[in-house]
Amino acid sequence: MKNSVLAVTAKFMAFLICQLIALQIYAQDGDKGLDIDVDVNKNDGGDWASNPWIWVGVGAFIIILILAMRGGGSKSSN
Repeated sequence: MKNSVLAVTAKFMAFLICQLIALQIYAQDGDKGLDIDVDVNKNDGGDWASNPWIWVGVGAFIIILILAMRGGGSKSSN
């Protein structure tokens, strides 16, 4: 009895999740009249934070800083 109730509950929850996913998919397809133009080739030079080389350089600097703070020298005890 308990296993059949759990099985029915699991099937119902799976059905509910599938219906919610389908609803979300249909909601994204709402307005067919949208005309969105995305220009990814703008070269105004003002948005430096979106340049990936800046973030690579910042990451390298942080790694070098962490390695320098750890101290690479051997410690001798006398």
